Formats: sequence, structure tokens, C-alpha cells
Amino acid sequence: DTHGTPILTGFDVGYSLSDTLEVFGGFEYVTAGADSTKVLTITAAGNFTSSGGTVTALTLNETANVKMDDYNSWAIKAGATKYFPMGDYTPYIGGYGGFKHVDDIKFTLNFNTANVSTGKIKFYDSTNTGFFGFHTGVNRDFTMGGNVATLGLRARLDYTPELDNDDSDIGLISAGSVNNAVGGVDFGLTAQLSIPF
Repeated sequence: DTHGTPILTGFDVGYSLSDTLEVFGGFEYVTAGADSTKVLTITAAGNFTSSGGTVTALTLNETANVKMDDYNSWAIKAGATKYFPMGDYTPYIGGYGGFKHVDDIKFTLNFNTANVSTGKIKFYDSTNTGFFGFHTGVNRDFTMGGNVATLGLRARLDYTPELDNDDSDIGLISAGSVNNAVGGVDFGLTAQLSIPF
């Protein structure tokens, strides 16, 4: 709920060790824009004091929205793919691992009725971590305009360990555990068409 649909860009470069075994390396960049999301309903009236000392009264049932920083990460990876030719069809399976960097993420709270906002609050520190994944799929060769083209379907499953917490702000109000993230699993399904020319 805190971010929009992520956009992934990148590339892989492969080298065939044999007709059925390929090694590869690659780079990818992921970004996702932040969305404003309701996270709090005030159940008792009180005051909000800004960092500049301005005091604003918060009424019962006041709501607050959170807006995180945009998510940005980049990664490099290396791996291998094993192919199993079967006539026009070539199933394959492979694995890879690499290094991933995720930028730090802070957030801002906006109290909607009072129309006041906090400053940037630390939530996740910048994270440098390893990751690994697997992919599998099948390619099918067919003739197109006198050339052999290839249509493929690929599935991948990635695992990334948890982000590094930064409790230096929210820990002051005993809320540090809210940013304890666990590792994430990402599943992707893609189709591809290769046409020689």
C-alpha cells in the first residue's frame, strides 16, 4: 500500500560454454514511486509539536497518512543456465546470486484534518545484501520468413534478505519493532520473442 507498481530495468550478458550450458552476468535497477496511505486514527485528543516548536491541537478521530520515500535499488548478479534440447522445444533451468543495494527509506506523517506534517522520520537504513534466485522455462523454435525464430516463456523466483532497520527516530517512542522487515520472495513470469536478422 505504501508504493506503486515497481518498474524493473536491466540487462544480462551470456556466454555459452557448450551447446547446453551458459554462464551469464547482469545488472538490474528497480524503482517504485511512493503512495500516501492511511496508517493512524487518533483515539484521544492531544497536541502535535513540530520540530520548530509549533503546537497544533489534534482532535478525536483525527487520521494520519504516511508517505515513504520512493523505493530504489540496484543489483548485479552472476549465474548459469542448463538447457535440455528436445527437438523444437528446449526446456531449461538455472540459478544465480549477486549483490543488491537498496537506498535508505524515510517517511512523513500528515495529519489530515489539522493539515500538519512531521519532518522526515528514519525507517530503513541503506541496505547492502546478497540475494539468490532460480529460473526455469521453455523455448520453442519456429520458422519465420525463412529464418528460425524462438518464442520463450520464463518463470523466476528471487529471494532477498531483510532490509536494515533504522530505529534512531521511531525507537524514541517505543515503536522500533514496526520496521522489522523479513526477507522477500519475488515471482516473475515473462514471454520473449527472438527474431534473427
